[in-house]
Amino acid sequence: MATATQGDSPQPNEPDVLLRIHLDLLHERELTFVACASAAHRFADYWTAYHGPGTVTFAAPGRRYPRLPCERLWTLP
Repeated sequence: MATATQGDSPQPNEPDVLLRIHLDLLHERELTFVACASAAHRFADYWTAYHGPGTVTFAAPGRRYPRLPCERLWTLP
């Protein structure tokens, strides 16, 4: 069940995954979002193509995190 901070999944028939993006610019940062499986995979494919492998990881969503911004756009083929 989605919370007010998570919002609704654009693909309610898909499981949600935890998506972690590792940034290493001036300081190491990690962005963590929840997204439906198709959006998370499309985002990860795009991100790793431009920022290298090993910068995006997946996990089962445990704690409550915000949904991936513009998640609905990442579900489009």
